[in-house]
Amino acid sequence: MPRIVITTIISVAVMGSTVGSTVVGATATIVNCATGSCIDNVASIPPIGALGCIPPRPRASGTSVETIATDDGLRTYLLHVPPSYTGFSAMPVVLNMHGAGLNAAVQEWYSGFSAKADAEGFIVVYPEGMTTAALSFTHFNAWMLPSPEPDDVAFISTLIDALEVQLCVDHDRVFSTGFSNGAMMSVRLACSLSNRIAAIAPVAGAYYPQAALDLNAAETCSGATPVPVIAFHGTADAAVPFGGGEGDISGVMVTFRLPIDDAAAAEDAVGDWSAHNGCTSGRQELQVDTEVRLIRYDACTAGATVELYAVGGGGHTWPGSFDIPPAGYTTHQISATDRIWAFFSGYPPAPPAPVGGIAEQPDVMELPSASASSRDHAAYILGTAFAIIVAAAGAAGWRKRRRWPRTKSA
Repeated sequence: MPRIVITTIISVAVMGSTVGSTVVGATATIVNCATGSCIDNVASIPPIGALGCIPPRPRASGTSVETIATDDGLRTYLLHVPPSYTGFSAMPVVLNMHGAGLNAAVQEWYSGFSAKADAEGFIVVYPEGMTTAALSFTHFNAWMLPSPEPDDVAFISTLIDALEVQLCVDHDRVFSTGFSNGAMMSVRLACSLSNRIAAIAPVAGAYYPQAALDLNAAETCSGATPVPVIAFHGTADAAVPFGGGEGDISGVMVTFRLPIDDAAAAEDAVGDWSAHNGCTSGRQELQVDTEVRLIRYDACTAGATVELYAVGGGGHTWPGSFDIPPAGYTTHQISATDRIWAFFSGYPPAPPAPVGGIAEQPDVMELPSASASSRDHAAYILGTAFAIIVAAAGAAGWRKRRRWPRTKSA
């Protein structure tokens, strides 16, 4: 299969990347996300003051291979840090997950997200799926299947914790995208970690739980807060059919419950997301180009817009990427990567401008926990004091931080 050839070539190529270290300091205990809290006794996440991360959290630019300890064993991911990263200014993070039977290196290559990160200034993380006794190909447990399937929601939550400890990360701007099964994992994160994921962008794998009639009937999205969605899907996708019904995930046949979009149907995946997000505009359709239509729902709760780029005749592919004929037609009229980042860049919406030229103060000046060192504590207090002095003098405003709770939505 061409996919296997691509996987082998890229896997060999990525061995030239910097090999990183195992992350063990970010978590002390990991529990099953299905029971409630994903993480227990997590090490303190250092606060980010008005002037940035104090002390700075330096990191060399480029792509490195990293591992992290979980209840399912050591998990691997690729970490890409752009040249503009200073360790001082908080950067957004994009989680980018591969399809079934593929790997993180293939996803980095196929999506082109590392080059986009270098150009725009954000961090990209490519988690690695697992093989299990039940499924012999690499995959993510997007559908919350029981053991021996891994708890991938716990894996990603632990990974976000580790990133926030080690790097200067904008906690409010952690996004998720992915291809095929990785797209479905992004949907699962929007439902199970809606308090940590700012927006999602499923490519060739959008759905609204329950995904398939023959997977997990207990999979839901109830209780999750609204999450903005931008999706891409080909109308001739044979793996995850645009109209729903029988599809093929790496040789495993599943029956997808809903069409991706159907103006005449009683229910479809994009429409369900619009209802979940409280959108009141109704379905809007725009012809973007000869091959591409945009279906959009807006006037949503907390600005959580829902968009779908439907590619006429498009296969199980990433718009704007390399042509892979066995997977079907790839459009080059749009770039999914470019449009995803443009969409992500709008979330969360900017706060109101400062009034009277005086920068708006954060609601809470959070101090480090007792586990932080006295040096870090002192540095933070000095940095905060300096920030207040600068603000009082009429300096430019900074972005008001929203402190989201660190618990699982549902």
